[in-house]
Amino acid sequence: MRKQDSTAELQKGISFLELISKQKIQIPIIQRDYAQGRLDEKATAIRDEFLTDLIDALTIDMSKPLVLDFIYGSTQDDDSFTPLDGQQRLTTLFLLHWYLISEEELPILGTRIDNTIFSKFTYETRISSKDFCNSLIRYSLVSVKDAIHPPLSKSIMNQHWFMWSWRKDPTIKAMLVMLDEIDLRIGKLTDEIRKSMWDNLKIGRIVFHLLPPEKFSLTDELYVKMNARGKELSRFDILKSTLEEQMRLNNVSEDVQNKWCCNIDSNWIDLFWNNLAKPKLTNGVLEEEQRKCVDSVEVSYLRFLKRMMVFHLFVNENCFNCDWTDSNLRRYVPFEYEEINILDKIRDYSVRNDILSLMSLFCKTNFFNQSFFEFVIRSFETIIYQINEEKHDGSELIEGVFFEFNPKTIFEAFIDDNINYDTRVQFYALLQFFKYNSADKVFQSDVLKCELNSWMRIIRNLSTNTNTYFYNGFDDFNKSLKAIDAWSNVVFADHTKNTIIDYLIINKPKLGFNSDQLMEETVKAHLLRESTNNINWEKAIRLAEEHKYFLGQIRFLLEWSKEEDSGNEKYNLELFNEYYSKICQVFGFNGLLDELCNSDSHLFRNVLMANCDYYLLNDSFVNNTAKDRDWSWKRYLRETGQSHNIKELLDKWNQIQSFKIFCESEVRGSKVSDWRKYFRDKPEIYNELFNNKISWWNWENGEICLLSKIRWSSRHKELRTFFWHLKYKSTDDKYLDSTDGTNPFSAVFIKGENKEIFVKFIPTKNEIENKWSGQYVVITNYDTNLPKMVKKLTTNTWEQYFSAENHEETEAVLKVLINNKD
Repeated sequence: MRKQDSTAELQKGISFLELISKQKIQIPIIQRDYAQGRLDEKATAIRDEFLTDLIDALTIDMSKPLVLDFIYGSTQDDDSFTPLDGQQRLTTLFLLHWYLISEEELPILGTRIDNTIFSKFTYETRISSKDFCNSLIRYSLVSVKDAIHPPLSKSIMNQHWFMWSWRKDPTIKAMLVMLDEIDLRIGKLTDEIRKSMWDNLKIGRIVFHLLPPEKFSLTDELYVKMNARGKELSRFDILKSTLEEQMRLNNVSEDVQNKWCCNIDSNWIDLFWNNLAKPKLTNGVLEEEQRKCVDSVEVSYLRFLKRMMVFHLFVNENCFNCDWTDSNLRRYVPFEYEEINILDKIRDYSVRNDILSLMSLFCKTNFFNQSFFEFVIRSFETIIYQINEEKHDGSELIEGVFFEFNPKTIFEAFIDDNINYDTRVQFYALLQFFKYNSADKVFQSDVLKCELNSWMRIIRNLSTNTNTYFYNGFDDFNKSLKAIDAWSNVVFADHTKNTIIDYLIINKPKLGFNSDQLMEETVKAHLLRESTNNINWEKAIRLAEEHKYFLGQIRFLLEWSKEEDSGNEKYNLELFNEYYSKICQVFGFNGLLDELCNSDSHLFRNVLMANCDYYLLNDSFVNNTAKDRDWSWKRYLRETGQSHNIKELLDKWNQIQSFKIFCESEVRGSKVSDWRKYFRDKPEIYNELFNNKISWWNWENGEICLLSKIRWSSRHKELRTFFWHLKYKSTDDKYLDSTDGTNPFSAVFIKGENKEIFVKFIPTKNEIENKWSGQYVVITNYDTNLPKMVKKLTTNTWEQYFSAENHEETEAVLKVLINNKD
């Protein structure tokens, strides 16, 4: 058959009645049982959506028929059609036809042989399934349905012809479930409406494309392999098939359709194969591992297409063509909405959930329009370049720019299982660069390579340090995508010698990313441009930006090296390099160097305690991570007032001795006398803090709470009593935290002869002033002979109370009791 003839035949739809009038439909033995009638969650969702589409097509006035995509099968003889894929859809259509057909027309679904009627739709998987299909077309719905005693399945099972053994046949059980669902939806409609639905079936309001392999130079083995000998099609197969169908339904140009169909299973998939499977399929790799590699290609391809759908949803304000007030459309939206904000809600939903859950909505709203397919095609065409006929992705051309997901390329990170906002932003920026300068052109041009690296370095700086604390949801993400669209269009669209550095200098953008980081990029752009004939600043900035912890955020170095000259800001390169050299002795790849932050000494925290107003309050939570929202050392460095605490510390260090030894000396010589001394003397207290956070009952009196979680209802300790526990404890001593119902916030010291000493903190709230304060009490279960300790008759203990201000006196009494040998 000529190509144009086969294409025309493919695009011609055929109805179930047209097919069954010509041939018997015979489900082969290799196929699995009917699954759309199963009761599990997945099958229920598929059944609900599919039936909704079928009923809508038969009851709503539509300009075009509902197309159920391709059904592959063999027509080895003229009498029968054997589906290799499409069994589930065909079975549901058979049941729907049986339900709507009149008793007079029922013979259409069967054929008479020797005075016996046999169904023209049959299962070869089990004799029982075949017999059940035969029985259905011998007895009409009218003859079996008992309107008084629903459901329909029960009426059928009560028929004299229904065999008891059929109840165990999984295909029959699933068919009965589907018939019940059909009856539930259609049974209460008027006879007139059901008659109209049947008429619509007869005129072809529901069709599919028939693809017999032998007529298209294809083999049964191809489709048996694709369908895994009866296993359901993969999510990728389903999406690919759906997209191809959407191209036809949405009148996408023939040129675009041809490009898509010619590349999706060849050129484009090579990109995933070369990245994920080819490097691992070496000699000696076990068959199971080989299978995983091959499967990963399809899984990653699917992720890529899903994330391209997200981009299309975000950057196109007119990606939908529908009436959001339509009540029929609301069933496809998985949440309640007002028409005024529906696009934002869908965007928010798409990045928080699997976007494939919106496929029904997308298919009803012209989402997969010409612009979507052009966007995906252009992205593939421009990101791919070849070396010796082997395909590579353009992210491999980025050099000297470190990303958090190293050693993966941006492309590999984009198709990975876990993805964050900044990876999405970075990949979109890469696509936009290649939109104007293809990867193939970049590969052949040193100038374009330099600009690509400059562009991606700035996008890395902005996205990474925006995601640290700015990306709270879809709206922030959307602003970044729109900014990238605008910048790339201005800088690269006319193919002049414009650069992103020039753009930052001239335009000083303030939107799309964190404003402070944008300002930093502008400052660096000026320094880079001013040093055109002197590469020292460029070398220094590049080196500092690629520090694997700072990743582009180096405003603290710029601030520290700033000079005032007649009111204009100037930056001292020598100071910049000196501070960078010093800061590298403090921070490594993952934050503070281990020797400065280990859980025994917490040396760096303590040296800050000793030298400045470093408090663990709400504006100074500090975790040793790069991206723990607002609570990392990167934030501490980002904020000028706090970063100068580190600057002053580094200014005191002459680098003659190691920074570690310098810090230890500073801590030993510390003169702090307030609550900070407890952390300095017992740094293991830091280990009790959630996110290094403290809270307090009374700040002025130093009544500090050590929270183990973010809420006060969690387990927590009081600072001084816990410090005394650590300072004076022996083997059997213990600390009772807030969860102890009798003696919370108590350090308990065990002496011989069943003697115990408690030092306890008691928080008290002044209801009138709504303020907390506390007091300490020393308690013993024996007479200490200390004159101020009073016996409490109700508990037979000796106690002495102290105000929080007198905590030093509290410790003095405690120390006497602990050291008393009697």
